[in-house]
Amino acid sequence: FPYPMCKRWGINPSDLMTGVQCGKCEQFGMVKIKRTWQCPTCSHRDSEAHLAAVKEWFVLIGVQMSNSDCRKFLQVGQHQTVTRILQGMDLIISGKGKATKYKMDKKTLSGQKNFYMDRKNSIRS
Repeated sequence: FPYPMCKRWGINPSDLMTGVQCGKCEQFGMVKIKRTWQCPTCSHRDSEAHLAAVKEWFVLIGVQMSNSDCRKFLQVGQHQTVTRILQGMDLIISGKGKATKYKMDKKTLSGQKNFYMDRKNSIRS
């Protein structure tokens, strides 16, 4: 797949649904509560629900992500929470402070092909 897909397909990233998707009921908008995510629709909890959303951002929107980009996409307001999320993932980190950028290696991105074949709402639109 060519990345980022939004650019390839002519989709405006602002048209995509944002937020963390519940793995049980597939609704978007899971809420970060302490060390887990909780779905306001079905109350399902998942401590790793954000992983798929971050991967989707890299596949759909761009090759590098800032803390601000991630906060907007995951719908999380706290800077430090997102810093911990991103630093806890296997991402390439460059820069310091507000200039910090995160990248996902191409090998991980190429593994996204099967991820999208298996998801019902993979395009977020």
